[in-house]
Amino acid sequence: MAKSVESDFTSGFLDTATKRKVSSASTKNGNTISISPTYKSLEVDDKSSSSYSLPISYSFVSDENIDRKFSISLPISYTEVEGATSYSLGLGFSYSLPINDSWIVTPALSYTIAGSADLATLAQLGGTSVTSSYTYELPNKHRISMGNMVGYYTTLKFYNGDYAYDPGITNTVFRNALMYSLDTNNIVDNISVDIYAINTKYTGTELYNDSYNEFGFSFGYNKVNINILSETEKYAYKKDLKLGLSYLTSDKEKGIKINFGFTF
Repeated sequence: MAKSVESDFTSGFLDTATKRKVSSASTKNGNTISISPTYKSLEVDDKSSSSYSLPISYSFVSDENIDRKFSISLPISYTEVEGATSYSLGLGFSYSLPINDSWIVTPALSYTIAGSADLATLAQLGGTSVTSSYTYELPNKHRISMGNMVGYYTTLKFYNGDYAYDPGITNTVFRNALMYSLDTNNIVDNISVDIYAINTKYTGTELYNDSYNEFGFSFGYNKVNINILSETEKYAYKKDLKLGLSYLTSDKEKGIKINFGFTF
């Protein structure tokens, strides 16, 4: 569930608040592919866990507005807890709708199947969410962005012949963030720095850990290249390269997350 929440929030906030905008009636915007390998290490009650994720997404970008896009995501993950391993595979759909130049709203749907031979478990999860991303432009290319998401996630009954099983976990999740961004064009062209704080809160089915915070930063190279197709038509394609590090903490766990992102 946590990985589904992170995936929906990333597509609705972290991927939209750091985007460079291109607006021209004669410019066509290219579709994009994003790959974001992530490593997470957590300590919970003297037990350690490690997870590796490979979220992959493809976005169909509108020619009228680069912030309007329809995305299909395929998050894949592997987790190890005290020698026991589990795997998950997801499928997600999201649509980013710009309300104005500063505000983007992104509804999303997701489906995930997760299993572990070591723990003899297999489960399905469905989710839906809405994320709001608002960016306030400051002088000298500084920005403050606010992200707010509410999502509903529930396990689904799994059938195997005459056998059916549902863990019966249903949660409404709130994820809120503040991010400060700075473009360093006066020092190095096309480099941006993001510093952020994220709080995640689960309500509904009682969980072992229902709230945690994440504090992190990232460095990114981001550029929109323009190809001249004709005297009246241009083609824009986006390149992003980002490396990030964050610290996760709560009353019951702590850990780090390292992520690398490439969009082309």
